[in-house]
This record gives sequence, structure tokens and C-alpha cells, in this order.
Amino acid sequence: MPEKVRCLKCFNRMEEVLTRKGVLIDTCSHCKGVWLDQGELNFFTKDKKSIREYAIKGLEKIQETNSKCPKCNSKMQSGCIPSYSFQVEECLSCRGIFFDAHEFKKLNGSKNFQTISKDSSDLVNRSTLKHIPSSIPKVKTPSLFLTMCTVCVSLYGLLFAVFVFLMEIFNFSLLTGSLGFLVIILFQFYFSPIILDLQLKFFGSLYWIYLENLPPHFKKSLIKLCKENRLPLPKVGIIRDGSPQAYTYGRTPYSARLVFSEGIFELLDEEEVEAVLAHELGHIKHWDFVVMTVVKVVPLILYNLYRICKDSLSRLKNTSGKEKNSGAAPIAVAMVVAYIAYFIAEYLVLFVSRVREYYADRFSCFATKKPNKLLTALVKISYGLLASRPQKDTEKDSYESKVKTFESLNIMNISRSKQIALVHQGAKQGDTFNPESIKECMRWDLWNPWAFYYELHSTHPLTAKRINAISAYAISMKQKPYLLFNKEKPESYWDDFFVDIFFLLLPYILGFGSLIFWLFYNNHGLNLNLIEELTDSTIINLFLLFVFWFSLGAFIRVRKSYPGGDFLPYSTASLLKLIKISPVRSYPVTLNGYILGRGDAGNIFSEDMVLRDQTGMIFLNHEPFGFNVLFALFRYKKFQGKKVSITGWYRRSPAPYVEVNKVTTSDTSTRAYTYHYKIAFCIIGMAAPFLYRFFIQ
Repeated sequence: MPEKVRCLKCFNRMEEVLTRKGVLIDTCSHCKGVWLDQGELNFFTKDKKSIREYAIKGLEKIQETNSKCPKCNSKMQSGCIPSYSFQVEECLSCRGIFFDAHEFKKLNGSKNFQTISKDSSDLVNRSTLKHIPSSIPKVKTPSLFLTMCTVCVSLYGLLFAVFVFLMEIFNFSLLTGSLGFLVIILFQFYFSPIILDLQLKFFGSLYWIYLENLPPHFKKSLIKLCKENRLPLPKVGIIRDGSPQAYTYGRTPYSARLVFSEGIFELLDEEEVEAVLAHELGHIKHWDFVVMTVVKVVPLILYNLYRICKDSLSRLKNTSGKEKNSGAAPIAVAMVVAYIAYFIAEYLVLFVSRVREYYADRFSCFATKKPNKLLTALVKISYGLLASRPQKDTEKDSYESKVKTFESLNIMNISRSKQIALVHQGAKQGDTFNPESIKECMRWDLWNPWAFYYELHSTHPLTAKRINAISAYAISMKQKPYLLFNKEKPESYWDDFFVDIFFLLLPYILGFGSLIFWLFYNNHGLNLNLIEELTDSTIINLFLLFVFWFSLGAFIRVRKSYPGGDFLPYSTASLLKLIKISPVRSYPVTLNGYILGRGDAGNIFSEDMVLRDQTGMIFLNHEPFGFNVLFALFRYKKFQGKKVSITGWYRRSPAPYVEVNKVTTSDTSTRAYTYHYKIAFCIIGMAAPFLYRFFIQ
């Protein structure tokens, strides 16, 4: 396992310190020396000019040293940061910087640097894990059988209630409603696997493979696991893609399809492949694809009922008189009821999916008796992978790696997971990643309220929660977990969350607030019948009033979400340490590296990309509105495999990603205009009332 950073002066192990920015740095408790990874200096300075000059020119007054980097054991040099006279030591490979106590004291005392506070985290020493505790912690996972029964009864009870309600309104017979209900379920159950087969064949380069042609270790594991768990051998398919993907689908365990990408075999070792295989067999063992097909039918039906009611209400607008007044009210109520039921059903289905992921992980741990292998496979697939053998960025093969993008372990879902990030930093030969780097990623999952918000809308639990559950399974099996997150949250992050929510809702607050203010200013109060008394001219003016204030709020939100200033250089490693980051709160950054592939591997319509620098990989979100398809089809190939410099805004939701501003190579460049389009729409909205009065009135 990689050791902690050792001080260059006294060779003691350095301790982690959490700054007020939520960024971890390394400090020596003995000599007070400080180690900053590449890009971390940016978080503690407002002197943008000096940092930009340092990023371009490097240190000044450079001298050779005999020191070795505490992170990667490479050669170091000493020199001065521009605008500062004292000497620091810098690694020539990973670009980390070491400050002596007096050097960092000068920086810390400077007005350009922010104060650093001591971390209150309970840092885990792996030596404490030598003795497994006698009292084994239990993983609090809901009962699978009870959960499925409760949710299915709730979903279909809700659907039946809505059906009865609608049959009363539309005068449908019980037989008609029941037959329609049954036809939809049977159609979904029978044709869903066939449709997915065609989709994978057409878009995913899928081909079915005979058992004897499977890799020997995979074939052996498949036969063994199926025999031990009394499962029929599933049909196995391979996708010609370097991205590690694995999922299963079908009607019953006897018609199950098990699909793996070539990247699974290329990027995971044999035991990790076995763990992933067992995870997917766990889905088959528990009939997960059958259950998910059945429960997903409910929100689908409810949404279609909502659309039917909405269309019926729209048609009534073309009628007049008593027929309109008598028919619109019950249909409007039915539309609202159907949508509320659909909303509830969606969250119940997502909850079921998350529970079944935990149970598939549990099945894998106990079936293979190698929970740590599932943990490392999950970390590689969900957070990203950097090859353990160091590669030079100047070599052509370094960016022609078979590693492209990474897909979370999926069931009935082959959508691209955007959880790409660093999982290797200064590891020794043979290590696949640095556990401390993983813990830095996990902090956002476990501490930031945005993570819990996104989990509610996800089919999968947060990766950090799955890692903790797998670690608990390892302890219950009397094994030492590879990774154990046991850190105390130093502060509450809810204040930042509510600030983000305020800016997110600001357009609606100002828009509807302006209408409420107009009502009370004109002594109307909240009179809902007032709209029938308003003239067309007044309604138009109210609409324009709403548009103006809504656009003003949107303009403020965009300016908040896209902070200005210089795009300072960072590394992937330094960005992952941020906790106070969200889809609203971002950092303007510059990253340098190679484009490995598309964000959605193999999809010619995917305009997103994956960038690799010397510390890891990260997802690039390139979304210039309607022009994204044009970029994907005609311009993407100019950047594939090329060394690039990108500027953009770093965010997390929950996956770390950079929203692209500009991508530049030695011979070409492209710009994403998302920010400019948003600003333009806001300005047009604020100008709409004045344009209307000038040109129309």
C-alpha cells in the first residue's frame, strides 16, 4: 500500500490538514513543513498574476537539489515563486511543492493567502485494522423480500386507485381498463429484452460468444459461481469497447443475458473480473431485471395517463359553453392526480433499484469470499483508473491507452456514468490506486448535501456508500477491508447548500415575487378569480413583468455559477479534494492532458470527452446547445488522442466534471458557447418589456 507523504526535512510522516476551503493538504507536526500537490496553491492565493506567471514560466532562480519527491520519488529542484523571494522545493514530475516552516509562514501571513485551520478529522491508521474487532458491525440494508413486497403492493395499489378514478371520469368499464393495464405489462415484459438486444447490436457493437470461447479464468468463474448458486448458465455477450461495462437483462434467470465489454478484461485483474461477474449474477439470482421491469411499468403507465388527461384538457379549450365548463374541471383534477402518482412511483422505483444494488454487492462478496476485490473493481470503474505503471506524457502510447471512459455497474441501464476521477496518485509499482485519494473523493459523497440530493434521483447508491457497505461485509467475514472510511466531518456544509439552492431558485423567486407584489400593490391580494377580470393588455404586461424579473434572476444565477477571472492551472488530483463544490458553485480551471475518447464510449453522437493528465482522468462536458451533435460528428476526431489544453468550470453533480469553455491543441481549437447563450437569453428576457413597448405599442 502507498505510504503517507514524508517530510523532506525531518522524514516524519506528514498529517492531513483540512483547510477552510475543504481542501486537504499535508503538514509535518514536527518541523511544520507543508506539502501542496499540483494546483493546490491556487486555492490559497488571490494573487492571480503570480500564479499565472508561475504556471507558465515555473520557478525562478532554479537550483538542483538531492531531494526526492515524497509523493512519486522523482527528482526535485528548488527555486522562487514569482513575486516571492524565498526558496521552495518542487517535484519535476508531479509538480508538487514543499515549503519549510518559515517559508509557509511567510505565505500564510501574506494578505494574498488565506488562513488554514486544523482538521478535526479522525484519520484512520491502517495499522489499527490488524485486529478485527470482536463486535462485528452490521450493514443496515432493508430486507430484500420485505422491501420488494411493500414497494410492489404500494405501486400497483397506487396504479389501481388512479385507474378506478379515471374510469369514473371517462366512463371506462372495469374490463377495458384492466385489459389495457395487462397488455402494457405483457408488452413491456416480453419485448424489452428484444429491444435491448437490437439496441446493443446496432449501437454497442455487441456479439454473442460461445462458452468455450470465453477467457479461461472468466469461463471457470462463471461455471463455478452458477453451479454453487444453482443458476442456469446465462447467454454471454461481448461489446467491442475498451470502456469497462457490465450488466444483465432478460425475462427470467433462464433467459438472462450477461453482457461485458472488452474493457472489463483489459482493465481489471482476474479476481476483480470474478467479483464483477458475481455482482451481475447476484442480479440474476435475485430476479432483479424481472422485478425492475415489473415496477418500471407503473410510472410509465401513470405518465401516459397524465399525458392523456393533458391532451384531453387541451382539446376542450377548442370547445365553448357549458360543455367546456363541465368537462374541464374533473379532467384537470385527474391530470394532477396522475402526475402526483407518477412522481411518487418514480421515487419508489429508484429506491428499489438502489436496494438491489446493495444486495448484488453483498452476493458478490459472499459468493467469491473476496470483498476487497469487488471494492477495488468498483473504485476503478466508478471513480476512474490510472495505470499503475508510470507512463511519460511525451510518449504517443500514453494517450492511446485502451482506457477510455468508465461505466458504473448497471442493471437494465447502459447509460454512461460520468464518475471519472483520479484513483491513483504516487502509488508504488503493483498498486492500482492510492486509498487516501479514494477517501478524498468519498468525502464529497458522504458530506456534501448535494450528494444526497442526487442519490434520490439515481438508480445507484452513492459510490462511497457502496464502498462502506463492502468494507463492512469484509469485516463481517473476518477480513481486513482494503479501504475503510472513518473520518469525522469537520463542519456542516448545509449553509453552502442552502446558498446554492437560493441562487438556483432565484429566477422563480423574483418572477413570482414580482407578480405577488403587483397584486398587493394594486390592492387585489391573492384573488385567484382576478384573472377573469383582467384585460388582454394587462395580462400581457404581467407576463412581461414576470419575464423581466425571471431573466434578471437567471442572469444573477449564471454570473454566480460561472465565476469570472483567470482560468488558473490545476491538476485532477487537486480538484478532487474540493468538498465545497456543486453544480452551482464552480471553479474556473485550466487542465492539460490528452483526450482519451468520447464521454459516451462508441457513441458517434456524443460530444463529451474524457481528458487524462498526469494525475488522473476527468469528464469534459461539451454542450453548446443544438450544435453539440455537429461537433460530435465533424469536429471531435480532430481532438481524439491529441494533447490539449482546456479551460472551463469544474463542478460536481455528483461526478466530477469540467464544463468546457475552450479546447485547444497545437493546430486547432473549439469553444463551447453554453455560457454565452445563457447570458444572451437572459439579456433578451430583460429587454423584452422595453422591446414590446417600443415596437408593438
